[in-house]
Amino acid sequence: MGNRKESPPRSDDLPSTGVELTSIEGLRDYVVSNTRIMSVLCARQAVYQSFLDAVLQKLDVHARASIRNAFRRDVENTMALADELALDDGLAVTPEYHQALLSQANEILRRLA
Repeated sequence: MGNRKESPPRSDDLPSTGVELTSIEGLRDYVVSNTRIMSVLCARQAVYQSFLDAVLQKLDVHARASIRNAFRRDVENTMALADELALDDGLAVTPEYHQALLSQANEILRRLA
């Protein structure tokens, strides 16, 4: 355990990206590909956050309460659907997925309060 060297990840151990991980260049391409994907997700998150900030300023108390209830219901449905799809397909919904979803949903619910 102490002196045991970790073997490099095998391409069949990682999600398919179309990148071969049999060389340093392949690993670099894999990292670049994941970085691009993360950049797109971060850009989308920034747009949604800006939209949320703009909309929240325009909502009265009753609209916020109505949206909060609908949003909470939709988040619960999303979590149930993700679990159901994962079970049907034999996949695992990771704790990180649930944690990120709940964290973001709770932040939005807090701001709607």
